[in-house]
Amino acid sequence: MAPIRSRRTRPTRRRPSASPGCQKGCGFLAPKLLGLFDAFSGLLVQVLGLPLFTHEQSRVWLLHPLLDVGDLLVGDRGFCSLVHLAVLCLRTVQGLFRMHQRQHVDFRPHRKHQSRHRRGKGRGSQKSKSRRLPRGQFVKRLGKHDQTVERFKPRGKPKWMSKKQYSILPDSLLVRELRFTLCGKGRPTRCITISTTLLGPALYPKEKIAELYGVRWGVETHFAELKTALKMRKLKSKTAQGVLKELAVYAQVYNLVHLVMLEGARQQWVTPDRISFIATVAG
Repeated sequence: MAPIRSRRTRPTRRRPSASPGCQKGCGFLAPKLLGLFDAFSGLLVQVLGLPLFTHEQSRVWLLHPLLDVGDLLVGDRGFCSLVHLAVLCLRTVQGLFRMHQRQHVDFRPHRKHQSRHRRGKGRGSQKSKSRRLPRGQFVKRLGKHDQTVERFKPRGKPKWMSKKQYSILPDSLLVRELRFTLCGKGRPTRCITISTTLLGPALYPKEKIAELYGVRWGVETHFAELKTALKMRKLKSKTAQGVLKELAVYAQVYNLVHLVMLEGARQQWVTPDRISFIATVAG
């Protein structure tokens, strides 16, 4: 299988924003981080410091050139949209994301769905009823809570995409939707709905999809290592250039620590996730 790369973000071309409620010239800048991590080694491929009040998808395309053909991009619900999946497919990159909470998913065969011609039209109860319908047209049932649907390109383009770029996207895309339950001792039981371009149930069974999505939780650990172990939670610079320089230094230190962890894992014949980041920094 091709290497898996997962990331978590927060992505405009504006400078990093200051903390809300602070007067001009006071306080520290509060950037959002858009990062791409290698899922196996934990190495930070790229990190971007961006303004605080931005959406993830508005700048995630900056990370796409770092992905190779056949890579799998795993992310949370902030990156789950047909436009994003279509852009990844044009690069021959696979995507696996948690379904956005506003998107309704129905696993009943041949159920009704939103018409691509009437989407966004109507008033009152008719419009509300249309919003409750799934956006994908049912194609094939692959198993319990596992199906292939055809998603159509939305009528309106995203603000971050030009008309020329939007016109290149395909009119429709086959997407696999599946749902599984996460259970853990001492943890609440949760139902996770996934949208992915990994369509083959024989090559990618439902259990394997759930395992691949579990890789995404490693990103939370990596960000915790940056913020807590390396004390990146509070940046000291008051200028955008200073903040970006601090992020670059933290990223280099983080990768150096993980290179030591990789060497330790190689010598002990274990996977890198079995090596403690905090113990490596302390040692």
